[in-house]
Amino acid sequence: MRTPSFPADEALRRETIAELDLLGADLEDRFERVTRLVSMVLQTPIAAFSIVEGDRQCFRAIQGLDAVGTARDVSFCGHTILQQGVFVVTDARRHPWFRDNPLVTGDPNIGFYAGAPVRAPNQRVVGSLCAIDTHPRELTPTHRRALTDLRDILEEELALRAGAVRAPTTGLYTRSFFEDVARRELERLQGRKLSVALLLVRVDDFDGFVDLQGHRAGDALLRAVADCLRSTFQAPGQLIANYRASDFAVLLPDFDRRTTTEHARTLRERVSALAQAHPSTASGQAAVSIGAAVADAEPKRKLGLSGLVTVAYEALANTRDLGSGGVSIL
Repeated sequence: MRTPSFPADEALRRETIAELDLLGADLEDRFERVTRLVSMVLQTPIAAFSIVEGDRQCFRAIQGLDAVGTARDVSFCGHTILQQGVFVVTDARRHPWFRDNPLVTGDPNIGFYAGAPVRAPNQRVVGSLCAIDTHPRELTPTHRRALTDLRDILEEELALRAGAVRAPTTGLYTRSFFEDVARRELERLQGRKLSVALLLVRVDDFDGFVDLQGHRAGDALLRAVADCLRSTFQAPGQLIANYRASDFAVLLPDFDRRTTTEHARTLRERVSALAQAHPSTASGQAAVSIGAAVADAEPKRKLGLSGLVTVAYEALANTRDLGSGGVSIL
C-alpha cells in the first residue's frame, strides 16, 4: 500500500482549513447537496466531500456511509490533493497502490474511486470531492465533466464562505464567524480548566472622526487599528474580529488579568504611535478604549460567550469614568 505524501504547502493548507472553519463538528446542508448530486449523477453508492488535514481526512458531507472520516495514510483523497486534475482508480483491487488498502480489502470495499481536488479561494487545496463504488468501473467523459462541474460549485460555496469570514474593510474575521468559533473555543478552554479573556476595543469617537475627515479616512483608520491588533495579538489561538462598525473583539486563550492588562496597554500605545490627528479626542490623536472580561476556571466565572461580551461591554463603558488609561477589566 502506498501512503500519500504531504504537499509542500501543508502548513499553509492547514491555516486555510482553520480560517474557513472546515473541520466543524456538524455536516452542512450546502455541502450535502453537492454530494447528493455526485452520487445521483455518477450513479455511485458513495460520494463525499473530505477535508484532508493532519493525520486524518474528515468528511464534511457524505452519502452512503455512516462515517466521520478515516486515517490519512489509508485515504484515497490524500492522493487526490496531490493531483492537478481528477484522480481515478478504476479497479482498486488490482491497483498496486491500493490492492492491500484496508478500505479495499475491508469495509467499505472500495472497487472504484474518482476524486477532484477542491481549492479554497486562495488556491490552496483543502480536500477532495469524490465518488466511490464497490465495483470496478470506468469514469466516462460525461461523468468526469459532471464531477468537475460539481467540484466548481463546491468551490463557489467556499468562496461565499470566505466572504462571510473576513470583513471587507479590515480583512479581520466577521462577527458571525468570530462568535461561531469563539463559542467552541470557550467550551474547549473551560473544559481544560484554562482561563480566557475577551477584549472589546473601540475607536474613540469614530463617528466624529468620519464627520471631520470623511469615510475614506475612516476606513483607513480602521485598517491601521486592525494592523495594530494583528501585531499585538499574533500567537496561535488568538482570534481577532470586527465586532461592530468601529468595535473590535479579541479572544485570548490562557490569559489572566495581568497579561490581559499588559497586552491591552501595548495595543493602546501602538494606536497612539500612529499619530493620526483626531481633534475630537483629549490628546488630539486617534485612540482606542478597551474593555475586557476575564473568565477563569472557577464555576462562578465560567461565562459563555454572551456573558463574556456583556461583561466586556460593561468594562468598556467604565473607561469613560475611570482614570485607567482607557483600559478597564472586570
